[in-house]
Amino acid sequence: MIITETLKFGLKKKLTTKQTSGIIAITISTILVACGQIISLQGIGVMNTFASLVQIAKFSVAALLVGEATVSEATNNNAIVGVILFHTLFIVSPFAGKELFGDPQIGEFFRTFVAHGVIG
Repeated sequence: MIITETLKFGLKKKLTTKQTSGIIAITISTILVACGQIISLQGIGVMNTFASLVQIAKFSVAALLVGEATVSEATNNNAIVGVILFHTLFIVSPFAGKELFGDPQIGEFFRTFVAHGVIG
């Protein structure tokens, strides 16, 4: 697969392997997070259709950051590991809140704090 970048005046240049790998990693992360979000929203009986585009982008960036991707380099492994870890946070936080504090909602507050803290 050859990915090119269009420059001024319609000229094209081939991207390096590192740049191509980063584009593929971001694409994989976005697709996996979108699927996970759809499954998650169906599980709680709510489909947020109007703001879902913003949420998918936010969660895919967070998943890449959790997977230790940097601004200059993101690999497929970063995307896959990040999605697994990020979704594990969503699964574990209510149980942790219930076990530690007796209330699963406190775990959800913690999850929201951590998820948004990773992005910031």
